[in-house]
Amino acid sequence: MSFKKFIVSKGVIGALIIVLFYGLLMVGIYFSGYKVVPSKINQLPVAIVNQDKDSTTLKKQLKKACRLNTSKLI
Repeated sequence: MSFKKFIVSKGVIGALIIVLFYGLLMVGIYFSGYKVVPSKINQLPVAIVNQDKDSTTLKKQLKKACRLNTSKLI
């Protein structure tokens, strides 16, 4: 079997169509999932954990510098 005959056979053409469809499907799923992230970045919860009991200065500095919701900063 020659190379040209092999390339135009039904199996190879079907495999190429499936591979292209799968690739386009994965790209579509990937990009549709990650375009939402920048618009909701301000709703992302962030935790700052400080286990040092004597660091009231750090706590005050964080409350002063933090522009986000600091209601759970204890």
